[in-house]
Amino acid sequence: MTSDVCCPRCKEPETPMHTFFFCEFARKVWAEIPLKHTVHIAVDETFKTAITWFRKAICLPPVGVTTNIMPWTCWMIWKERNTLIFEGKSRTPEEIAAKALGLAREWKQAQQIQQTKGKKIPSYRQDQRSQQDLIECRTDAAWDKGQRKAGLAWIFTGLQNPAQDQGHTTQDFVNSPLIAEALAVRLSLCMAATMKLSKLRVCSDSLTLIAAINNKQQMKEIVGIVRDIQEISSEFDFIVFSHIPRKNNERADSLAKQALRAASV
Repeated sequence: MTSDVCCPRCKEPETPMHTFFFCEFARKVWAEIPLKHTVHIAVDETFKTAITWFRKAICLPPVGVTTNIMPWTCWMIWKERNTLIFEGKSRTPEEIAAKALGLAREWKQAQQIQQTKGKKIPSYRQDQRSQQDLIECRTDAAWDKGQRKAGLAWIFTGLQNPAQDQGHTTQDFVNSPLIAEALAVRLSLCMAATMKLSKLRVCSDSLTLIAAINNKQQMKEIVGIVRDIQEISSEFDFIVFSHIPRKNNERADSLAKQALRAASV
């Protein structure tokens, strides 16, 4: 790719930096990647410099990407460029960003499966002596099949700072209610770790999810998220995952539905 070639979208001279970062389409793709801090790349910088900058870039939860997102995003931008040139087809920046995040998650899951192959995933047991100062976290999710969108909610009980006792958000491109429930648990653990909580009881009204986390059964559609949950769990001094009846989780359920309704307006 040289400067003698024009960008198929904006007709500007095409260079690696233009294609992957400065073209208006590429900018819109990067705007959809939920980075903790925006990576600012100057026009006169090289692709090698961009790689260095992105080594420190972190994706915000709950997308489930803890590895470098740059290779996957650039790969999808490049594939989209070629699809436009050779097939005359084009997708939206939102679709390209979602695909890049999906590829990054799949790669991470593949590495985890390889690393844990032949090893028993640790279980989380209840210990009455460890339950002093235990914080309870109840999670729930609301799912919209048509929009493939989910509302995620979590509620902490027993915090010294009540201002942090609950939260909610939405997640796009969610393919099932079980995935939504798993995302809610994973996000609540991220929040608990950020708050430096040490002893936690995580409650969900999804019996299937709790069984998967506790290694009683494995579900293919959430295996990657469950491994994330178990990995994050190692940050706590004590943690237990419990199933609660739906009627006892109405507050978290209401919060998740509220988040979903607000995002659908």
